Amino acid sequence: MNYIKKHKKGLLIIGAIVLIVVLFLAFIHTLMPDTRKSVWGNRINDIENHPVSDESLEKIKSDIIGTGKASSVTYRLSGRTINFVITLNAGVSRADGEGLVSHITSNLNDDIKSYYDIQVYYKYADSEDSNSFMGYKQKTSSSFSFTNAG
Repeated sequence: MNYIKKHKKGLLIIGAIVLIVVLFLAFIHTLMPDTRKSVWGNRINDIENHPVSDESLEKIKSDIIGTGKASSVTYRLSGRTINFVITLNAGVSRADGEGLVSHITSNLNDDIKSYYDIQVYYKYADSEDSNSFMGYKQKTSSSFSFTNAG
């Protein structure tokens, strides 16, 4: 007991520091997401039942480039969204660019089109981003919608 009276200030400081650390950790745990869980939550639990083959995506890429209207096509699967970036050649009209989505829809089966959203970003190889536009098809929609002309 004599020890406690003699070191009262030191023990109070140590107790306060421990309390602050515990409160800080509790605060962080409350505000921060659980990094052990999927970012998508349970929204993609059945994604393995709807695989997108690399062959079909490569076929889309080669078909679009084969039209001579695009110089490059990249794609990325992110959750339940398939993103395409199409770089159009100089002189290709917006309407011709929008028509390239038919190569996407014709090379994907109905199961894929009804499970995934599809986004298509268009940019011109010789221009700034001001001429860029985009198309989007929601999984329940049968057609693409495009951004307004800028």
